[in-house]
Parts: sequence; structure tokens; C-alpha cells
Amino acid sequence: MPVSIALVRKVRTIAYHEIGYDKKNIMPDWWIRFDTLTCNNAQESRDEPYIVINGRRVWGARRVRTGQTLNVNVRLELDRSEAAEIELWERDEHGKNDDRIGGITVRYRDIRVWEESHSRPNAVFARSGRHFYGDARYTLYFSLAYR
Repeated sequence: MPVSIALVRKVRTIAYHEIGYDKKNIMPDWWIRFDTLTCNNAQESRDEPYIVINGRRVWGARRVRTGQTLNVNVRLELDRSEAAEIELWERDEHGKNDDRIGGITVRYRDIRVWEESHSRPNAVFARSGRHFYGDARYTLYFSLAYR
């Protein structure tokens, strides 16, 4: 199914980017909203993280330092057969070799798991290693719900 980005709309003074279906005849079964991204440990003095969902860049790159939290406010609507492949990347200063910090897949069935755990859904992305300059660690907080 093609994904389209709708116009930004304001909801209680918070801007949300609606990412989902053309609303003609299809009603999505669930949604995931990305709330905030916290930089627990920047790879460099200032990182420029961005989020890719299902192969498409949907947020960022925004400058951030260790300890800072950025508002993301991106919402993705999906049907029950679709998964959200979420990746966090850090933009290279020279724009040639961006660094993939990590990825996670969230599915329709995961909603019940989060509800039963009574915890706030989040994903921790971390990367370090010999071919990676510096260590990076981020926490992405999000919400899941049935439509």
C-alpha cells in the first residue's frame, strides 16, 4: 500500500504529521505515534538524528546534544497486516555515509503486549564499534492504539 504524507494539522497546539493512507475507502486498523526522541549519548558533540519508517524518511535531521529531548510528533496509520519498520539514523556531517543507529519492527499484535505490560512503549537504539566513530544511544518514546 502506498504511504502518503498529509498536511500538517494542529491539535491542541501540537503539530502532528499524519502519515498513512489516502482516506478514500480504506480505514486503518491501528496507529503508532512517535512522541519524543531523547539523546542519551551523542555520537559526536552534536548529532543530527532522523527517523525512517518503512524505508521512507519521515522526521529529522535535527541537531541534538547528549541529554536533550526532541519532540517528534509523527503518526503512522496501518492496517493489521502491515508492520512499522522503524530505523534511527544519524546524518553524517559531510552527507556521504550516514550512520544507522538501530531499528525495530512494531506490529499490530504488539499493541496488546504493551497494554498488558502497563509501561510506556519505547525503543532504545544504541551503536558502537570499531567501524563506528563514537558511541550513540537514543530512546524513542511512542504510543500504540487500535483504530
